[in-house]
Amino acid sequence: MIDDQTVSALDTAAGCGTRLRQAREAAGLTLEDVGARLRMPVQVVKSLEEEQWQKLGAPVFVRGQLRSYARLLNVDISQLLEQAQVGPVVPPTLVSHTHTPRARRIAENLGRRALYVGITAVLAVPVWFATRGHFDDSAPAPSTASLDAIPAAVPVTPPVAGSDAAVASAPVAAP
Repeated sequence: MIDDQTVSALDTAAGCGTRLRQAREAAGLTLEDVGARLRMPVQVVKSLEEEQWQKLGAPVFVRGQLRSYARLLNVDISQLLEQAQVGPVVPPTLVSHTHTPRARRIAENLGRRALYVGITAVLAVPVWFATRGHFDDSAPAPSTASLDAIPAAVPVTPPVAGSDAAVASAPVAAP
């Protein structure tokens, strides 16, 4: 047989999240509405109602979120915080990366350098092949004479009348 003290202890143990959910439903709010008003993700609100404190982070944050949620729903904050048995949250195990084995560090450095050499080869080699003819000593040097100067060895002959050159060079009369 269960006595009255056992029933009240069960109510208070499971009462925090249940009271929040009941107050939310009585106010006619959905989880999304509460999340939008409190600027909290819906998963956080859901975890508060399900009393899954380990999903929410440090106890100080959980108490703050509970306080905000209780104020929104006009639920007694002090009673709610006493009921919520927010236990210590075990922080995640940190892994130090300063003790990376020497062989792994060397392999990572060599891989990084090989990547840089590969990128340089992909970009620089085509450019080098495209411009390599400019540096070839066996190719004749291009002429740098002025285009304004007429060579003296080439005689200039006037066009013969009736030829295509004469018709093309004849002045056009304006109408």
